[in-house]
Amino acid sequence: MRISTIAFEHLYKCITNNDEIIGLRLYLVQKGCSGYAFDITQSLDRQKRDHEIVTYKQGNKQFDIFLNEAASKQESNIMIDYTDENLNNFLAVSIGADNRECGCGESFSM
Repeated sequence: MRISTIAFEHLYKCITNNDEIIGLRLYLVQKGCSGYAFDITQSLDRQKRDHEIVTYKQGNKQFDIFLNEAASKQESNIMIDYTDENLNNFLAVSIGADNRECGCGESFSM
């Protein structure tokens, strides 16, 4: 998994500014017109569906990412970036260049 510096800083700030949040949950789920999408949320606790926990570090900062089994299998291909387009700021999660996005951009095929 690769996380851009700006995405890491954004996520680190979101996670550490709230004592209830223990990490980031990143699930790969069947969804949308192309078949798959990422579901990314704040993690308040460990869940049975969490297949793997990855501790991501940059310098002396770190946080945990909870992956379901499907995301765990694709971990080495996942890229997380933080995008700032005009007034819209959002996390962009991608899974390599070989996958096709649907027309609306909400899902992709593998």
